[in-house]
Amino acid sequence: MKKHFFVSAFAATALLLNAQNIQSIPASAPMYEGEESATSMEFGYCGELSSTIGWSNVSEVTLRAAIQLPKDIATRFNGAQISKILAYVGEASYFESSIFITQGLQDEENIYDQEISLTPNSWNEISLTEPYTIDGDEIFVGYQTTAGSTNSTGVGVYAIGVDNEEANPYGDYIGTFSGESWNYIHLSEAGLGNVCIRLVLTGDNLPQYDLELQNIIVKEYLRTGDDFSIKGSIKNHGAKAIDFYDVQYQIGNNDPVTVTLDSRIEPAGIEEFTIEGIKTETDGKFDIVVTITDLDGHSDEDTSNNSLTATINSLSNLATRKVLLEQFSTSQCVNCPRAHEILETIVGDSDDVAWVVHHAGYGYDTFTADASRKYVAFYGGYTYAPALMLDRTNLAEQGALGSSYDQGNVPSPTPIFQVTSENATRKLINHSISQPAFVTLNIEETYNAENSELQVRIFGEALVEFSDATFMNVFITESGMVNYQNGAENANDYVHNHALRTTMTPTWGDEITYNEDGTFEKTYSLNLKSAWNPENMEIIAFISNYNENDLNDCIVHNAEKKKITYSSVESIDNNKCNVWTNGKTVCISGEYKHAEVYAMDGRLVKAIDAVASFDIENSGIYIIIVDGVTTKIAIK
Repeated sequence: MKKHFFVSAFAATALLLNAQNIQSIPASAPMYEGEESATSMEFGYCGELSSTIGWSNVSEVTLRAAIQLPKDIATRFNGAQISKILAYVGEASYFESSIFITQGLQDEENIYDQEISLTPNSWNEISLTEPYTIDGDEIFVGYQTTAGSTNSTGVGVYAIGVDNEEANPYGDYIGTFSGESWNYIHLSEAGLGNVCIRLVLTGDNLPQYDLELQNIIVKEYLRTGDDFSIKGSIKNHGAKAIDFYDVQYQIGNNDPVTVTLDSRIEPAGIEEFTIEGIKTETDGKFDIVVTITDLDGHSDEDTSNNSLTATINSLSNLATRKVLLEQFSTSQCVNCPRAHEILETIVGDSDDVAWVVHHAGYGYDTFTADASRKYVAFYGGYTYAPALMLDRTNLAEQGALGSSYDQGNVPSPTPIFQVTSENATRKLINHSISQPAFVTLNIEETYNAENSELQVRIFGEALVEFSDATFMNVFITESGMVNYQNGAENANDYVHNHALRTTMTPTWGDEITYNEDGTFEKTYSLNLKSAWNPENMEIIAFISNYNENDLNDCIVHNAEKKKITYSSVESIDNNKCNVWTNGKTVCISGEYKHAEVYAMDGRLVKAIDAVASFDIENSGIYIIIVDGVTTKIAIK
């Protein structure tokens, strides 16, 4: 029977149907620091374990996961021995398992084979019966197994451990056996990272100091004179742990600037860094070159992977960009809690993103707004959840995947795309944040609690002349609503956030008339429903064009957001309790019976009864519900 990788037709979700979030298991493989002489080390392309992936529509599958040592890497390790292989596999029953080394994935014979037993939900540490000596030639190393479902339904095999890093083309091979041959794909084709396979290498000539600059993130467009940052990630390919390293950046022909970063990176470890407070003083298009220049006072033994270059465009007539993130999610969607968690990790309370949740795409629920039903048109046909839109822009060229009933995963034909993995989603959000904006938006609002009337004034300036008509859109969202959510750990007590409640403008916007100097202004009013909590509500305004005949021609030019100012914003109920925070301590004054604290992904963090104060260990944004009344708190 032919086994298929991923399902071709989806019900509640697209790719996340085939990924399971890992809970309460080791975040990384065992680390081999080596002795003082550093004669042993780990090598691999994966970072921390993120999830297990597999097939939702099979009861059994014969599979392979492999990494590649191309000739240039194999040459660096020439003479070293592979003494152990570390591999993470998920929850399944495993039989006919082995590790292999081959010179080509389609080779009929392996140059090394060894039968093994695999332990589910675990890093498997496999010692080679005969250590394999690397001779400088290209090789592939991996594991092969037949995995069976252990679900009560007897269907669904989630076997391959993966990370959430940028997929390395040498570290993301998986394959299935058709009965006659192996069918391989790169995980990057599905928006996923690297397989969790690492090699333990031993020898007297291992590279001691070798850092790789894996990626850099810089805004492509930025306003001249504004501060910006460089973000990047570094991987240690050497046998020695690194305690500090230098990162140098050079903008155009300006003098290079060197920053020393104190951070310990173990062998095979990955470290993210951020350099802030950078600015350009003149308009122009510049290359920015980022280079690793020092490793604990030692020279890097392989400088071929130490530098990366990005291009920035510095413009004076540029507005600050905020991205409109529209998420499609409903209470019936079993994989939507995982998507919420991914977005919370990436976006959180970022000032760069205005986050709206449309309760549509996989049916509808109690939070579905009328406009959200109409925005389902952006799918262009087959609907699914979880799904996203970023500035209503088609991001297929940036790797966004759509889905169709007949063809499975396809490049997104419309602005809506799948939530596949944290890494793929982060990449698309960062791309959107980096795009230029040539119109400013400002929000002023007043709220009269006596009659629940909200008045909103939107004003700004177009810094260029738009060739097409543009439209003002104003959304009202609410957070902190507790209700049912399929797939959540506490399904009946899930906290829903960023839900679109209503629009203050027509569904597709209100056409803008600009003054001669490019300025504009619009004012709207609305009476909030009694069931809504203004303390947890946000105004989101954005300007877009609209083409009813082309879904890909409704692009958002810029967005802005602002919370509704409410006189009792820190009061849960003036007649009962006040809530405030002091560091990691939450204080509640007044009489109450029961309070619950939820993380932003809906997880219950703490439940308490009638105490004046309590501590929350981890920093972040939380929802606290005191005797049924909700507010948001920040723990620092």
